[in-house]
Amino acid sequence: MTLLSERLQQPDMTALSDVQAANALNAPDATLPAVPVEFSCRAIAEPAVLSGELAMLRIVARLGHFPADVAPGNQSIPIPTPGLIAIGTMLDAVDRDLRVDPNAPGAAGQVMALLGALEDMGLLLPATKAAILAGTVKIPSWAESNGIEVTARSVGLARGSV
Repeated sequence: MTLLSERLQQPDMTALSDVQAANALNAPDATLPAVPVEFSCRAIAEPAVLSGELAMLRIVARLGHFPADVAPGNQSIPIPTPGLIAIGTMLDAVDRDLRVDPNAPGAAGQVMALLGALEDMGLLLPATKAAILAGTVKIPSWAESNGIEVTARSVGLARGSV
């Protein structure tokens, strides 16, 4: 018996049509561990664009401080040099649309440190950080994790249809 036919005999698959079973086995499987993927900095910055946080990073980078009208107490707050470096690094990566290979030594840690620094300064909300990080991983499907191409036809064949 093949791996696919064994999977199709499990209770969550038996009542599904061949098409439904193929779709389910090709959909991301939340029970599997996330796999780091190469990502585009511009693509994963979309949550920060939509929230307005990327625009605020650009303003703060140009001024070197939080503008008084958005800072607590209506007083401008200077940004320390490490903070300006973190902001500049992120903006440069987005503007140049750098690609990050998660298999490069230290890449994941650098991305986490950069986003953490921006969050610590109040320039990135935790929800935006989480949305950005979601673009750095992929949840594989059952078919991907087992290296099997699953179609409605292969499901039918595995179930014994001719």
